[in-house]
Amino acid sequence: EPFSLYQLLEDLENMLKVRTEEKGVQLIFNLDSNVPEFVFSDRTRIYQILINLLNNSIKFTHLGKIELLVKNIGTSNNGVNLQFIIDDTGIGMKKEKLSSIFESFTRVHEEKGVVYEGAGLGLNIVKNLLNLLGGKVKVESEFNKGTCFTLEIPFNLPDAQSLEILQESQIETVIPANWASLKFIMIEDNSANILYSKDMFEQWNIPLDIAPCLEDARKLLVNKYDVILSDVKLPDGDGLEFIGELRTNENAINQNTPVIILTASANIKGEERAKELEIQSYLSKPFPPDELIKEIHNVLSINYKTTMSL
Repeated sequence: EPFSLYQLLEDLENMLKVRTEEKGVQLIFNLDSNVPEFVFSDRTRIYQILINLLNNSIKFTHLGKIELLVKNIGTSNNGVNLQFIIDDTGIGMKKEKLSSIFESFTRVHEEKGVVYEGAGLGLNIVKNLLNLLGGKVKVESEFNKGTCFTLEIPFNLPDAQSLEILQESQIETVIPANWASLKFIMIEDNSANILYSKDMFEQWNIPLDIAPCLEDARKLLVNKYDVILSDVKLPDGDGLEFIGELRTNENAINQNTPVIILTASANIKGEERAKELEIQSYLSKPFPPDELIKEIHNVLSINYKTTMSL
């Protein structure tokens, strides 16, 4: 679909600067002047690739800076090749480890005897997504000095009709003033995701209650909510099963409250389970903020129509 690359990068910077400011690390985004604003590709996958790599840099950078530079390295009549360079002053990697960093579950980061768990899984996802988009990645790193990832991704350029569709779709990402009076609850245990979501809702001036486990969710859900956002894998149970129980409990005040499932392990089986439980939305993490806005618009619209028909 057509989208604004500038807006995507602005969303990324706004979401991540909270974490970098907390760590005292500088976050710098630079775009060359010849990088087009509007491109045609899979916006969500581009966002996932960049946020995985930037989160990786934030995790392993304790001093200095993280920089994202975007360059136009070639254009044609209907396309453009863009280079994304993510350079950090983090702990770096030993050269003998570089060849294996894109393998699933590889753990290659070490610092003073500490092995960072799960470092390779996100990078494996990045490589697979880049392959699907026709892109490529290379990495350079020096132990105790930093790491630089260089991505090359081909984009199509949208025509006039596609840009018109884009302008129409942007209406769906406008946040209505009345959302500030709605009650949202998120069932999520991952601290980074909680921080990301809280910052997002704060920027929208919308209150958000957080339940880090199903036990806490049960306590909060004695109050009426307008939208429930829930992860699937939680420390004390399955989020989908929990919503299924809620749907069949006629005494529950939130029995028919619209639900948006937010999961890092999205798959067809999970989507089918969600439909069976009358869950209106199933969104893959990490997601751009405007994707969540669209889903909230969607579930509130469905709920309004359902209520009016009763």
